[in-house]
Amino acid sequence: MVSVSLVLNVLIVVPVSIGMLTGQAGMDAVFGPTSPARQILASVYLAIGAVSVMALAGLLLGHGPTIIPMVAGLLILQVVYKLITVGTVGLGNPVVLTNLLVVVVHSVTLVVLARQTLT
Repeated sequence: MVSVSLVLNVLIVVPVSIGMLTGQAGMDAVFGPTSPARQILASVYLAIGAVSVMALAGLLLGHGPTIIPMVAGLLILQVVYKLITVGTVGLGNPVVLTNLLVVVVHSVTLVVLARQTLT
């Protein structure tokens, strides 16, 4: 499940970040016009993607016990900020709806990790 969450992060944040940074069509409608705030958000997304790629590499190299706490921290942060967007942006925004789907996947991953840790 950890790999599913990490791959999902990469599949979402890489194209979205590139679209935001290059001003691709459609980005203004969901993220607002190009601005320093939008570029900062794209940078945060790229950081999530980079950490996800590094964590996937660590898992593939057999460093799971070392990587798992980092992954848990990343996923918890994502779940919290994505849930906050419901109140700050509202359910009418497609990014918020996508965020909620990611929250479900990451929450399942976190439950699986918690159960593994407790047993």
